[in-house]
Amino acid sequence: MYPEVETLKSHLADPCVISVGGVFFLIATGEATDGRGLPVYRSEDLSEWAFVWGAVKPGPAGAWNRRNFWTPEIHVLDGRYYVYYSDA
Repeated sequence: MYPEVETLKSHLADPCVISVGGVFFLIATGEATDGRGLPVYRSEDLSEWAFVWGAVKPGPAGAWNRRNFWTPEIHVLDGRYYVYYSDA
């Protein structure tokens, strides 16, 4: 039987998890606690997660990038982090 682990207390759809230097980063569809889109969390053990920030700042009312950020992914290339996502 697996031990019980307290999980993230947020609805996170379409999660993507990567490992960089022994640290895990999770990005998902949803609204971040800082009012931005696509919340990012970090963990060293895949059990306890800390909120980092929302990866996308929503645009102004009526803008194409106001809301509905979906299916994000994080990629690392040459030490830089890139976020890809769909928007509708």
